[in-house]
Amino acid sequence: MEFIPYGRQWIDEADIAAVNAVLVSDYLTQGPVIEEFENEIKKITGAKFCVAVSNATVGLHIAVAALELESGAEGITTPITFVASANCLASNNLIPVFAGQAVDIEAIKNLADKHNLYIIEDAAQQ
Repeated sequence: MEFIPYGRQWIDEADIAAVNAVLVSDYLTQGPVIEEFENEIKKITGAKFCVAVSNATVGLHIAVAALELESGAEGITTPITFVASANCLASNNLIPVFAGQAVDIEAIKNLADKHNLYIIEDAAQQ
């Protein structure tokens, strides 16, 4: 049986050198490279804010927490996803509501704008 990989990464010598430079520096975490990375992401995306985190699960949790939503409010997610999509709601005392259809993000954005709702898109596996 042939193995079908979940994904393929592309890492070149420059990537390896950059990681090694951080590993031998005085800053393994929260050093100047993190701020450079966050600033580059803001520049590329046009985002006002960027916070580098250890993984997408943490990112989802802090994104939901940052909204400071009222306990018991609902959040819509899909059941066809990684568990973090629902857990980030539950761990912030919100109720996950499952919608199992493909997303029409423009329609959702229009609905969110009309009703003053928030959208958090998880593209961790893209």
